Amino acid sequence: MIICIVVVCFIFINKNKALTLNGDEEVIINLNEEYIDEGVNQAGAQISGNVDTSIPGDYTITYTYKDKSISRMIHVVDESSVVMNLNDSSDTYVKLNETYIDSGCHVIDKTDGYNLTDQVEISGSVDTSQVGGLYDYLFHHI
Repeated sequence: MIICIVVVCFIFINKNKALTLNGDEEVIINLNEEYIDEGVNQAGAQISGNVDTSIPGDYTITYTYKDKSISRMIHVVDESSVVMNLNDSSDTYVKLNETYIDSGCHVIDKTDGYNLTDQVEISGSVDTSQVGGLYDYLFHHI
């Protein structure tokens, strides 16, 4: 008795793969900072547009690969035009052993009106198990 086993493998390569951005669709950088573009998922994509980080404004980079295109918006902002305000008082009182909940802050670029609140780092902690403690709870726009 002769048994013959034939295994056939098909490898499908999708050359019509969707064109997608590496990184965010919208990027905010500070005036005079270096902009490093993250590109797209297709190595042969053509890139058009440029970003002048010495001039505040909105810049569009467009990537084209075959018959597909996708864009990234870059906002160059002047850090000196950034305004940060606490959402509540700078002095906060918390009862002993109660949870401290910060009220956050709001950050905008007063020149262009962009909301930059998502670019805030918070540092510090509050120990509500201690009476009379003074704590620094810092909000820093990055």
